[in-house]
Amino acid sequence: MNNDEYFLFFKKMFDIWINDKNKVKLRQIDDIYQRFAMSINHKYKNKNCSCSGNCFENFVSMDLEGELYSCNRTYHINDFYYGNINDLTLEELKKKMRKKTIDRQQYLSKSKCIECPLYSECKGGCPANAFSQHGNVFSCDDWFCEANIRIKEYIEKRIDELGLIKEYKNS
Repeated sequence: MNNDEYFLFFKKMFDIWINDKNKVKLRQIDDIYQRFAMSINHKYKNKNCSCSGNCFENFVSMDLEGELYSCNRTYHINDFYYGNINDLTLEELKKKMRKKTIDRQQYLSKSKCIECPLYSECKGGCPANAFSQHGNVFSCDDWFCEANIRIKEYIEKRIDELGLIKEYKNS
């Protein structure tokens, strides 16, 4: 899927939702809900791990052998590996998790992301996606950046056109 296709999908889903008198619950399509919520309320805290800005500190995953990784999507990728649960103390694990967060934040602070109008919302995106795109755990997940900017602009424009901006900003 390219940026145009991604944008058109979200646009279509948003239009279906905004025109629905019964307001189907968007939580069933969580990513759409997150984008919508962030577009209308800049203080909304993203619930997705990939946009938390500190997923390395908030999440840990263990495989069947007790190997600890930052996420279950990163099993057997050394850049996401913390060690074995039998060999690490909790303090050592926390220290490794914190270091990955700091290293990624420092890397992103010198990247194109820092100038992006969505950086405060996505914080560089998913490290696992960034790794699969660029081979670098600290890089940004920029596959759909263009589409995400367009999605935000579209949502804000539509709710403003419909006279709903105040209603949604206060919710």
